[in-house]
Amino acid sequence: MSDQLQNLWIPDEEVERKDKKLRGNSEDRGLDHSVHGATLSTGLRNIVSAYSHLENDSLSDEDIMIFKMVLPENMEVYSNRDIAEKEGLKINAVQNKHSAVVSTNKKMFDRLQERVGKYRDSGGLKYFQYVDKFEPISAEEKRSKGLNKFLEDNKEDLHIDVQIMLVPNLEEDMRAKAISRLEQEIRTMNNKPDGEGVRRYDLSDGTPVIRADMRIKDLGRLEGDSAIYRVEQTSFFSHG
Repeated sequence: MSDQLQNLWIPDEEVERKDKKLRGNSEDRGLDHSVHGATLSTGLRNIVSAYSHLENDSLSDEDIMIFKMVLPENMEVYSNRDIAEKEGLKINAVQNKHSAVVSTNKKMFDRLQERVGKYRDSGGLKYFQYVDKFEPISAEEKRSKGLNKFLEDNKEDLHIDVQIMLVPNLEEDMRAKAISRLEQEIRTMNNKPDGEGVRRYDLSDGTPVIRADMRIKDLGRLEGDSAIYRVEQTSFFSHG
């Protein structure tokens, strides 16, 4: 079931969608390409490893890899999106000015690993010097600060009402499959196949949000799913 989001709230992250001018990078950072390239290569291997250990992944049979690309703190991701575009990376969401959630298909991810290896070994493809790191997206960092505090302060609680926001800007077919599989997984976890306690809402840009009442231990199993971008405890607002 899909509704417009009402009386619910997920903080508006810096998911920048407006166009910004590209800024060229001409200043050499003076990095040792072998050391820096090794850091980037390790990050890409960690992404592959993280995928292999996912307990639940609604996109497991889809041709997509979702991960983080982090630039130096003095560089804005969207203004320097040509770095991602050169490697076939789609910017799905800007987490902060220098960090973004990106995605690509598996063939292009393999190509990225090879090209980072060339940068590491020979110093070519020098624009990689403007990427600080590639990282997997941990389940813990998907939680809002409010949710983390609630879980810390309410260790004895068995259930929690949450909103689960999917990664923005997924392809429509992938988004639909992820929604269906996540909803079904939650119903199975709750032992409520009729769908009670699970509803879907759409943000104004079409990004889906699943609202569910879940056992806390099941939330921990679910939130690593690669299609999930953000998990927030449901907030209710009264109207005066």
